[in-house]
Amino acid sequence: HYAAMALQTCECKRMALQASDEMLALQQVSELILKTHDLDEILLHITHEAKRLLAADICGILLRNGDEIVMRRCVGNQSPKTASLRMSPGQGLAGLVLAQGTASSVDDYISSSTISRDFFYLAEAEAVRSALAAPLLGQEKTIGVLEVWRRHSSTFTDLDKYRLEALANLASIAIENAELYAEQHQMVEHLAVVNKTLSHSYDTVNGISTLTQSLIQVLLEGGGLSD
Repeated sequence: HYAAMALQTCECKRMALQASDEMLALQQVSELILKTHDLDEILLHITHEAKRLLAADICGILLRNGDEIVMRRCVGNQSPKTASLRMSPGQGLAGLVLAQGTASSVDDYISSSTISRDFFYLAEAEAVRSALAAPLLGQEKTIGVLEVWRRHSSTFTDLDKYRLEALANLASIAIENAELYAEQHQMVEHLAVVNKTLSHSYDTVNGISTLTQSLIQVLLEGGGLSD
């Protein structure tokens, strides 16, 4: 009985520490989003935190580029091909998540019948066994996928799914904020150019007006051609 109580107490402490660690990680990502507009820095931080929180070996963020998703940031990979992945909807686990718009996982990547075989060769090169992916949901469509891979046999839990989805949501916010900031910055630059052009036009018109008034004054005073 005492042994059972001790085990239960240890498990409660472990879960409390995990929850605290998770909240701290999400808080740090949120603060980074508020403090910087450097999207590369934010995505790098998110991939490291996802890899750590989910005890994964590889983590990558793939962003939409037209009809495809392209690897934007990857950590823990051994093959350079992983860092340059391109997937269409339905290809691999990330392509499946892109098509469905919901998180999904596989316990054994190579033997899975739920995903296409397009990237089995790469999974073998990376010695990947299990994977979990969550969509990056924009206001109107899925804008990317956050995925983690493990090189050992495992089953991702509902808590793992929740953690990855939380980080994916923060990544979505960071991406949309960066796009909004870029649009605002571009608008400010455009307004600066317009203002400079208008100022130049005003100076030109003002100069012509001053010259015209001077010529009229000379004529009124009876000045000759030399004047």
